Amino acid sequence: ARAWLMPLDLQCRAACCPCFVVEDMADSVDGCGALGCLACFVGLFPCVLAPLGRSIAEKSGIEESLPMACVKASACAPCYFYSLLAEYQKQKRHEGGHGQWVVGVPELLRAQCLPCLAGRDMYRHTGGSAVRGAACALLCSSCCLWEVGPEIASRSGIDVDGVCFHVCCFGQCYARSVYTEYMYQRRAKPELLPASALVTESSASDRR
Repeated sequence: ARAWLMPLDLQCRAACCPCFVVEDMADSVDGCGALGCLACFVGLFPCVLAPLGRSIAEKSGIEESLPMACVKASACAPCYFYSLLAEYQKQKRHEGGHGQWVVGVPELLRAQCLPCLAGRDMYRHTGGSAVRGAACALLCSSCCLWEVGPEIASRSGIDVDGVCFHVCCFGQCYARSVYTEYMYQRRAKPELLPASALVTESSASDRR
């Protein structure tokens, strides 16, 4: 069975020891991991994220200017760090080069501020009711994760045992794992999209 793109243990490690995670990420793009780790340790986290973000973006063929990287690193460092971490995880699978973030800062902010829209999109992605997804995400996020988490996991061949434990004990981290996997399927693995979602995405692209 495959693992989540953003497994729970990695999220815990990133939350407790971000300096070591930054070191690994910097080494993966031929940067100085030890220097990045030290800079994070002394409180220069945003200063590390901007150049690191550009390097990771370049490896995936994503356009990321230095001013934009600086704005993201200074205004929303946690979201930017998570976005970089998800992209780094994708690159570790040798799946870089799609030209867009697995999950960008705007998507993360949207999911946090408007969970009903994230629930709607994930339910629609798995062939469920968009209305039910929006309502569950808004009224009972745990119920939403119980229902949609295993559906998204199964599409990636991920073992879905222990859902109750994950939701109850690692709710926020599990929610990020599920949402990131959904975005990964949608952007990096379009063959996992249901036919209805493919039609919707095609229509949106035509309108743009």
